[in-house]
Amino acid sequence: MDGIFDSYAAGLEKVGTPPSAMPDLLEQGIAAFEEQGPGLGDCEGIPYRKAPGCIFLNPSQIRWDERGVVNCPACGISRTEAPMEAGLEKEKGEILKRWAESKTGAERGREAAWALLRSRSDSLELSTNALGDASRLFNSMREARLHLGGRGLKPLVYASLYLAARNDFRNYSMRRIVGDDKEYLKRANRTVTESYRKKLVQRVSPTTASYLKSHFSRKGYARDIEKRALELSELDLGLRPVIHASGALYIANRENNVRITQRQIGELFNLSRKHVGIGYRAIKERTEPGQDLLRNPSPVGSLTGSQIRLLREIRS
Repeated sequence: MDGIFDSYAAGLEKVGTPPSAMPDLLEQGIAAFEEQGPGLGDCEGIPYRKAPGCIFLNPSQIRWDERGVVNCPACGISRTEAPMEAGLEKEKGEILKRWAESKTGAERGREAAWALLRSRSDSLELSTNALGDASRLFNSMREARLHLGGRGLKPLVYASLYLAARNDFRNYSMRRIVGDDKEYLKRANRTVTESYRKKLVQRVSPTTASYLKSHFSRKGYARDIEKRALELSELDLGLRPVIHASGALYIANRENNVRITQRQIGELFNLSRKHVGIGYRAIKERTEPGQDLLRNPSPVGSLTGSQIRLLREIRS
């Protein structure tokens, strides 16, 4: 035990040093304690981090400043970065580092929500403006306390991404936004409804031209294709704007001898091939009335599948 106190004294051997240097000297004394062997800080009678009111005895009291520094007013010890808890956690077969001792559960939850928002935005290929809009909406929903009542922060993330995508004229369904987290689908939809009710976001009325311009900003086309598609978007067809836009882009590509299928156009607008076909036929009927277009199902009066098979059997 005498060797321990000798080590402590070695850290304070400079007599007459100013009080501002005492924290550094105390750190030297602590380092000398640690060199004597493990567990000395827990021994009775040794003043190692045992000062009354020391914030390091209660991690919830630690608050790091903007420089990542914390000073204990009781013992004078300062640290320059948030310490990690000793050891590793094993969860679902993966080794994970433990969270910093200074972070509360609410802080970890908010950080996880922001990380989810950024990663999901990247996977959805949202624009920078849409990501900023989603971030603003997420903050507004959290300030409106929409995450309370057992809803959590994840539905707020998905709802903000869905609304930001709509404002960016991206035809994403909530099921596409949620992805594998299907258990949050209903809660995210309710969050969207609640956001409209509380007037946290204004409803957007997209037009056919707005869908096309948004698509052109992400994927460039020849000037003739863009011009022709925008001309066709001015037709009054009574269709959903996104279906009208898909049909206009398909026709514009065909007229400029670009080989592309309706299925490929549908993938660009998150639609099925059938919806693109509806837009294509509606535009053709308006621009070229009387033209015989392929339809599904076939027009009334044509032979059914069973009748065609019967004729083939008779002919054979």
